[in-house]
Amino acid sequence: MLVLQAMRAEELFGLPLRSGGEEVYEDLWKDRQNIVLIGMPGSGKSTVGRILAEELHKEFFDTDEVFTEEYKITPGDCITKEGEDAFRLKETEVVRKTAMTGGRVIATGGGVVCRRINTEFLKQNGFMVYLKRDLEHLSTQGRPLSNGTDAVKNLYEKRKSLYENSADCAVENREEDILFTVKEIKEAYENTDH
Repeated sequence: MLVLQAMRAEELFGLPLRSGGEEVYEDLWKDRQNIVLIGMPGSGKSTVGRILAEELHKEFFDTDEVFTEEYKITPGDCITKEGEDAFRLKETEVVRKTAMTGGRVIATGGGVVCRRINTEFLKQNGFMVYLKRDLEHLSTQGRPLSNGTDAVKNLYEKRKSLYENSADCAVENREEDILFTVKEIKEAYENTDH
């Protein structure tokens, strides 16, 4: 904002415009913007996110890990013991806190898109990436809502449009070449205008 104000002031006062203001603004914006990974449980958001954060020199946050640290219970155990509704309320508070600060790569829980408020928090300062993966390759260990083939298919059918409608782009996670997946996300992010 300050860069654009300075450019406008130069224009108003008849000063010679310095080139590169838009580029400076774009660089500043991308430095402060979060990259948010959404997708099915077990789609590889945490693994891809860690590598992506390292390559972009951004902090990495996994909302499930932040949840566990904050509430002293894993998301899966919370769902099993307290129910999904109680878990989702707590998850929203974790998402709100995590999304407030910029310059992060954030891997979210698979159901984060189930509550619209979560998506709103994440989109305020986030480039949303739908990380896709073939259903038969999804990890289901420790995931009470997607335990078993039928449960995974049902969950996917319920959430597919939520992922698609929330995302700025979609990238296929090819577990055999995770660096290619990271490269695709980086290119989509870097080629987006703000």
